[in-house]
Amino acid sequence: SETNKITYSVERLLEFKLVCKQKPDQLGDVQFKVVPIRPAPGGGRPGGSFGGVITAPPPGTGPVRGSGPNDKWARNTARPGGPAPGAAVGLVIEPIKRSDNAWKPRANASGPEATIKAVNGILNKLTLENFDRMSKQMLELPMTSVEMLKETMAAVFDKALSEPKFGEIYADLCRVIVENKGKGETWPFVDVIEKDGKFFWTTTADESVEDAKRLVGPFKSEAEARQNGERATDFKRILLNKCQEEFEKEAQIAQAEEELKKKQEELNVAINAATKDESKIAAIKSDVRELTYNALKIKRKVLGNVQFIGELYKKKILTEKVMHSCIVKILYPDGGESNTMPGEEDLECLVKLLITIGSTLESSNNSQTREYLNGYFRSLRQIADNKSIPARHRFMVKDLIELRHNKWHARREELKVKTIAEVHSDAKREEMEKNSRPAG
Repeated sequence: SETNKITYSVERLLEFKLVCKQKPDQLGDVQFKVVPIRPAPGGGRPGGSFGGVITAPPPGTGPVRGSGPNDKWARNTARPGGPAPGAAVGLVIEPIKRSDNAWKPRANASGPEATIKAVNGILNKLTLENFDRMSKQMLELPMTSVEMLKETMAAVFDKALSEPKFGEIYADLCRVIVENKGKGETWPFVDVIEKDGKFFWTTTADESVEDAKRLVGPFKSEAEARQNGERATDFKRILLNKCQEEFEKEAQIAQAEEELKKKQEELNVAINAATKDESKIAAIKSDVRELTYNALKIKRKVLGNVQFIGELYKKKILTEKVMHSCIVKILYPDGGESNTMPGEEDLECLVKLLITIGSTLESSNNSQTREYLNGYFRSLRQIADNKSIPARHRFMVKDLIELRHNKWHARREELKVKTIAEVHSDAKREEMEKNSRPAG
């Protein structure tokens, strides 16, 4: 019964195996209960899955693999601090308790949630091979509100910034969306309303919202109101606004690194203090780790944005004029009125941008573009010769100058998105080159 339990050790139970071959008649219909067990901390490992007993070699059966001193499979089964092999184990594992706020899969997502989930699924599957099919699925997604449109664009944008090596394929996706949902395309959620002889456009049909927040206008005609609504909800316009917003966050890199520097100085003071407060030092170290992570995250995002802007220009989504504005803003922080040098972070963004778009600008049919480009590189040569700038950034600029001198052909092939066929072709070529080399 449950109140009169008899507990056997694993070693004792295994001894029964040698002598007890048949069930005694007197035993009747006794039911045995096997409870989940696990070894004590530092002890051996379970012999099976969750629940069951620890297996051990039966006594008197001779040596097994791993028991001989010269066996290559030998292991030290006697672990320090743990029970000897075959010792009784009595720790009962309690069943896992489900918390009140346990995560549950949402099988029947609907509305905006379902659309964003589908967008993320498409972005995760997007490759060069299935680009046409995935981009078509993206265009077929229902857009029922301006918020949903902005969230879709933000998902594509964030994906491009977090995976800059795949920026080209995400820029291609934006190009497809702009070409199919560009100017002249009225989203179903944009509606024109006439009120007191004047025309307004809105993206919500909820009349409980105040007119000042719901209606945009007034306009003289319905066509003018619709045209303004189309322009305000244009995917390209929303994308460009997002690019500009992220581009203007470049100052956050210097701010984050300044906060990190102050915290590191605070840590040095705490470590070198006459009486050390270990709890305070541990707290400051935690803050330093968090600030370091945040600084790297901001820097990676800003650099990814600059590279993505360049990819959008190469896909003719952004104009050359916008590119010159970005370069001038970074290269001449004071508008060119003095010889103020750009900051280290700004310089890195500029190099990344010119590496991305330099070849396209160089091949432009506009003669004035070549003059602008020559002016930029004259300023960059001055920066490369300025000893007050850290060596890392000076050599970064020198590499850029050398890249242009070599007609934008990099010394080392840059990693880029490839199809499976291209990967196999490259591997085959490398194998042939390897085999063609003379031995020795």
